[in-house]
Amino acid sequence: MISFSSYKVTVSKWITIFDSPFYPDSLDEAKMLYEKVLERFIELVDEATNSANLLKIITKEPDPLRIQLLRVFRRYVSPDTTV
Repeated sequence: MISFSSYKVTVSKWITIFDSPFYPDSLDEAKMLYEKVLERFIELVDEATNSANLLKIITKEPDPLRIQLLRVFRRYVSPDTTV
């Protein structure tokens, strides 16, 4: 039988059930990993009149970019918004 402690070596792979990238809590790290997504997000922010309008604009972006933009929106604009 495998014990829970035997998973310590791979603990970082088990933090979530989804095998996908996440946005770091640090904006500097996010810039390095998601530069293109953040550049597009900044463009959309410049177009938007407010955060609600920004969310509407983001929903018109094609997948998978839309999903990444929604994650940025949630992380940096509205943590309580379900995206």
